[in-house]
Amino acid sequence: MPQQPNDILHYYRLASQQAALAQTPEEEAAAYRQVVDFCEDSRVCRLDDSIKRNSVMFWSYNNIGDALLKKGRSLLGFKAASKNYAEVLHSYDQALHSARDAAEKISTLNKMAQTYRLMGDKENWIKTEEKVIENLADSFKRPAYLKLAEQADDLSLAAALTEKALDYVLAETVSLRQKFRNLLDICSRLEKLYRRLKDGRNRTRLLELKRKTVRLLMSALENKIIRETDSRRKYVLYDELMRLGNHYLEDDRLWKVQILQLLKSELAEGEVWHLDGTKYSRKIIDKMLRKI
Repeated sequence: MPQQPNDILHYYRLASQQAALAQTPEEEAAAYRQVVDFCEDSRVCRLDDSIKRNSVMFWSYNNIGDALLKKGRSLLGFKAASKNYAEVLHSYDQALHSARDAAEKISTLNKMAQTYRLMGDKENWIKTEEKVIENLADSFKRPAYLKLAEQADDLSLAAALTEKALDYVLAETVSLRQKFRNLLDICSRLEKLYRRLKDGRNRTRLLELKRKTVRLLMSALENKIIRETDSRRKYVLYDELMRLGNHYLEDDRLWKVQILQLLKSELAEGEVWHLDGTKYSRKIIDKMLRKI
């Protein structure tokens, strides 16, 4: 390459031209290595922290990693492939140092995670996926942590990842009722995990949190029912309320009396509703109340 001191963008353009003509992944990687070599040999470039310099170094290291990743897919033999993948990971790691924002970090970390997966290194794959999630907006972290937890073989790790999802329930831009539903889902997952781990203390904590969440959600539903004027939407709300109560509060006598009386006040004489697989009418509710 002709010498163009301190003009890293010039070197990158020449590298891109060479890479476009490359016949092999090795030639493509070599083209972008010249950009890296230029910067390493230039004190001005090494000390530069400008947007232009960091952007060029970010894409140069990413392109080297991408080329070596293509090479790795064609290599035979564990030793050769492992050495190549180590170089891939080194290139992506260097790119991270020049990443300017969360989007660039996420892009590079996803490539690193893909590399670990190709290597069969599940432990580092999960660790890298965690770093991806850390760079997401808080409103996206809950489902991302849950998805990763589902793929963890170790129960303790699965529980730890699910606990992290719990921290971001309130960060999502969804309705309050949906936040309660999401919280219940996480509580149920954690309760099952701690039961399998024979962790009585944490299981008790999650059962109590679940009980409180159910109460809050049902209170929100009852308030919504009272304010709702459309009969069809009210029916849907009652159905959800009955499903929650039957699933979580089956042995709660006070709740049963309270909700049956509320439902009875909604029904006209002779009117029948089918909620959560059960038939309700004013006469049927009176029989139910006498049995409680």
